[in-house]
Amino acid sequence: MTMEFIVSNYNTGNYNISNSGEIFNTGGLNNPLAVIYGYLGCNKSILIGQYSSIWTNRGFNVLIYYPSSILSNYRKGVKILNTWINKYFNENPYRSKVLAFHSISSGANCLAYHLKLMMNDKYSNSISMIKACLFDNISNFNNSILSLKNNLISSGDIFKLIRSIFLPFFIPLWGWGGKNEFKYLISKNNKFHYLVIYNSGYNNNDNSKTFIKTLKQKGNQFNEKNSDSGIILIEKVIHENNSQIYSDCTNQLIDLIIYNYNKCNSIDNYNNNNNNIKTNNSNNNNNNSNIRHQNSKNTMYW
Repeated sequence: MTMEFIVSNYNTGNYNISNSGEIFNTGGLNNPLAVIYGYLGCNKSILIGQYSSIWTNRGFNVLIYYPSSILSNYRKGVKILNTWINKYFNENPYRSKVLAFHSISSGANCLAYHLKLMMNDKYSNSISMIKACLFDNISNFNNSILSLKNNLISSGDIFKLIRSIFLPFFIPLWGWGGKNEFKYLISKNNKFHYLVIYNSGYNNNDNSKTFIKTLKQKGNQFNEKNSDSGIILIEKVIHENNSQIYSDCTNQLIDLIIYNYNKCNSIDNYNNNNNNIKTNNSNNNNNNSNIRHQNSKNTMYW
C-alpha cells in the first residue's frame, strides 16, 4: 500500500476560516483534511500533482492512499488510515472538524470500506465531520483488474504478459468485498454532499450513471440548487480530459463545504452570543436582586 500526507500551502497559524471565505486558512496541521483514494496501481506523482494540489491550494491538508499492487491488502491499509485520521482530529482541539473524500475510479471501493468502518461506535464522531465526497469515474476493482491486465498485455513485455495471466483470479477475491460494501456509499444516513464526475469517453462511465440513479432511487433527498436546505448532488460530465473543468468542479464542491461551514459557525456563534447575553442578563438580574435585598435591609418602611 502507498500512503502519503501533504500539508496545505496555507500555513498562517490562524485557527479560523479566513474572512474571505475562499480558503481554509487554519495553519498547517490545524487545517481540515481531504483524503484521496487512488485506483489500483495508480501513479503517485499524478495524485500529488494533478489532484491533491486542488485541495491544498484551498487550505486543506491531504492524505493520499491507494493499493499499489494486486497483492495489496487494501482493507488493512484503510484501517490504518482510519486510525490515523481519528488521531489527527482527536489530538488537537483547535483542528477544523472538516473531512472530505475524493475517490478516483476503483478508489471508491476503499472509500466504501472506510465508511463501513466509521459506522462502528468507536469512530462515530468522524461521520459527522464528513462534509463532501467526490467520485471521479467511479469503478470497481473488477474493472481495474481487467484494465491492468490489458495494459500489461499491450506493453509487449514478456514478464508483464505472464503476470497478466494470473490477474483474473483476483477478481472474486476483490470483487466480493466491493459488492457488499457498495451500500455504504449510497446509504440514506450519509449527510454529506456528492460530486460525481465522469468522462463521456470513459469505457466505464455507465458505472457513474448507475451510481447516480441508485442514489436517487434509495430515497436520498437532494437539493440541487439551495445549499441551505439538505444535501446536494452535483453531476458533471467531462467530454474530454480537461484539467481546468475538473479543477473548477472540485473547487465548486470546496466552495460548498466552506459556505456550509461558515454558515454553521455563524449559527454557533449566534447561539453562543445569545447564551452569553442570557448569562450576563442573569448575572445583572442577580446583582439587581442583591442590591434590592441590601436596600430593603437598610430602608425603614412605615
